[in-house]
Amino acid sequence: MTVNHFSAVPNLLRKSDLVATIPEVVTGDCEFCSGITITNLPIDLEPTSLYLAWHTRHDRDPGIIWIRSVIERVSKECWARAMAARGRDCGSLAGIESGANNRLSI
Repeated sequence: MTVNHFSAVPNLLRKSDLVATIPEVVTGDCEFCSGITITNLPIDLEPTSLYLAWHTRHDRDPGIIWIRSVIERVSKECWARAMAARGRDCGSLAGIESGANNRLSI
């Protein structure tokens, strides 16, 4: 099954016998986790990249620059909190590139 947004996952899991593989940072919300058993995968997976894309004509748009910076800051903060709660180092945040090729790569 594929969903368009992680917010759909908890209800699907609570009302079925399905399992889901989702990023740890998404499970940090207590409401998300309520009634769901969360465990580590029994296998290693390659890290996943997240991208924020925009049209070139918006490269210098002050509003778009502002929202990109907010999304970048909030993403970094959420990731750092999620990893700190699990006692992990956030070293992979060093790979975040801002503004390269009209996208923010996390």
